[in-house]
Amino acid sequence: MKITKIIQAKNVFLEASRKKLSFALSRKLFKFCKAAEVEEEFYRDKYREAVAEVAQTDGKGKILTNKDGSIKYKEGKTEAELNKIIAEINNVEVDDFNFSFTEDELSTLDLSIGEQAILDDFIREDEVKEG
Repeated sequence: MKITKIIQAKNVFLEASRKKLSFALSRKLFKFCKAAEVEEEFYRDKYREAVAEVAQTDGKGKILTNKDGSIKYKEGKTEAELNKIIAEINNVEVDDFNFSFTEDELSTLDLSIGEQAILDDFIREDEVKEG
């Protein structure tokens, strides 16, 4: 699963969890968000490294910007180069992020279609009970 998908899902769950939920769901969302925080910190670190690799900084490490707010690049470095590195970071696969939710578990959340689309990889279809 792509790291950006995990981060997007965490943000949806954080927003949805502002209201009171059942203990079981809130506990599961808490564990998801806690694990996602680790991945998001990794993402932030790699992003900072990428920017530091191409951006000019002042003596204190602060990134210098142009008048329009865009990054001032080191000599020989370009925005395209930064975008390429960021695209690589966005495509990092996380192999051991094993969380899933049933439709029933998430049924109490008020989610937009867009939010459901973000969460789709984490939702498993409810099993049909025969009997």
